[in-house]
Amino acid sequence: MPILPVVKYGHPVLRKPAENVSEFGDELTALLCDMKDTLKAEDGIGLAANQIGVSSHVLIIDTTSAEDDGKMFTMLNAKITKKNGRKTAEEGCLSIPEIRLQVDRAIRITVEYLDEKGIPMVATFEDLLARVIQHEVDHLNGIFMVDRVGLAQRNQIAKQLEEIRNPAN
Repeated sequence: MPILPVVKYGHPVLRKPAENVSEFGDELTALLCDMKDTLKAEDGIGLAANQIGVSSHVLIIDTTSAEDDGKMFTMLNAKITKKNGRKTAEEGCLSIPEIRLQVDRAIRITVEYLDEKGIPMVATFEDLLARVIQHEVDHLNGIFMVDRVGLAQRNQIAKQLEEIRNPAN
């Protein structure tokens, strides 16, 4: 499957809420394969479909390189229904390369979603998985990690964000 380019901060698809998945078939299977290959090539741990320019409510997670007991899975139409606790930790983003921010997120979340076959699932996640899922669900709702930090952090990276949005030719 092809490795797809990750769209960067400033691309309009990243600010529009993604469309829910309603059809399950070869097209979705191909998208998931492309996303998995792209995530692996980018050495990331989470990827939302809109990060490859597809406005579809699909995310994949692969924490196998980040944790000994890491997990890999797919979520379609994910909705966070419960959040508990708070923790601030460093995050990065494939669509905002080379920027790391301290982002406050829930420590434990419950998520309702469909698996890749369309089967409804409900699961609770903690720590790194909870953080990555929140980050990717934000993407699918048109929200960036920069929207989750204070003005001081945003001001520190304003010039870098502008360079990502409008790269020199």
